[in-house]
Amino acid sequence: MRYFLIAGERSGDLHASRIVSALRARDPEAEFEGWGGEQMEQAGVVLREHYRNTATMGFLEVLKKLRHFRRLIQRCKDDIAAYQPDAVIYVDFSAFNLRVAPAVVKQGITGYFFITPKVWAWNTKRAFKLARLTDHRLVILPFEVDFFAERQISATYVGNPLTERIRGFTPDPDFRQTHSLDDRPIVALLPGSRRQEVSRLLPVMMAVVKDRPEWQWVMSGVRSLPEELYQPAQDAGIPLVWEDSYNLMAHAHTAVVASGTATLETALFRVPQVVVYRTSAFSALVVRAVIKIPFVSLPNLIAQRAVVPELLQNACTPEEVLRQVDLLQTEAGRQAQLEGYADIAHRLGDISTPDAVAEYITQHPPTT
Repeated sequence: MRYFLIAGERSGDLHASRIVSALRARDPEAEFEGWGGEQMEQAGVVLREHYRNTATMGFLEVLKKLRHFRRLIQRCKDDIAAYQPDAVIYVDFSAFNLRVAPAVVKQGITGYFFITPKVWAWNTKRAFKLARLTDHRLVILPFEVDFFAERQISATYVGNPLTERIRGFTPDPDFRQTHSLDDRPIVALLPGSRRQEVSRLLPVMMAVVKDRPEWQWVMSGVRSLPEELYQPAQDAGIPLVWEDSYNLMAHAHTAVVASGTATLETALFRVPQVVVYRTSAFSALVVRAVIKIPFVSLPNLIAQRAVVPELLQNACTPEEVLRQVDLLQTEAGRQAQLEGYADIAHRLGDISTPDAVAEYITQHPPTT
């Protein structure tokens, strides 16, 4: 079998490389080409384009570089047409992949989409477009199967990659010593990975920190953002842990976390948390108008109930954050979240995602 994989950033590159290894274990004669990065190349994929040329293509970037974006899409279509694979495996990166997919359908090539776009969150009619452009959907959130089934669209849950990654993580026993931390309980501060998130959430977090000196507040930082963005934390003497959020969560007693993937990671580390988020008033207005889901955090969405508190926009105040963190210092408050986390872990299951993806594809091979 010949496969063409498309991944548009670092995490997709890793997912794709593991899928390639799982497919090769089942079919040693399989051949692979694609767009991605070093991880895919190391797994044996003949790389046609590196994700560094596509990874920053958010909405505004696409508008600024529309002609370049279109050329990249056409080049990817041309690469697929030249290679003539038996199947294309789309790995996340929906803004790009769903523009390549019509040409794949036209050529009669089977398409599998792994980590589907969040069509369940807004503009749900996009689910039908996804169904038209792909032969099957391989999803990483259990409730997505039901969402698609309600629309008579097939999808298969293949586990969530975070469960396996966190299960295999070994905490550094010298973490506290390395970062000059004392024995006080650690409250982890995770303000996000985007500039706007950090700039809007940091003032709230700093206002909370000064009211509880008996706790050890430690902030997670990412090197992809300017270091001066974290200056308020540094000025307040808050230790910064760079690019090591897993060790921070492994040692934390409680956490304050920006809404996003980190909320699920925190839940899987079984650290009671408060979810926070702030954006511009205009963006919040748009979000409220288009998003039709009862929760925003992944733990609550997976559990289908309020396991963790969500403090969004005007509710995200230092006073309310502190009140919720205080609740998590009580046995009842902690136990309620830990029970919710157990439910979430049960729903996610103990599944090797790359193996589940490869198993589905090999059991449902391309029809071309």
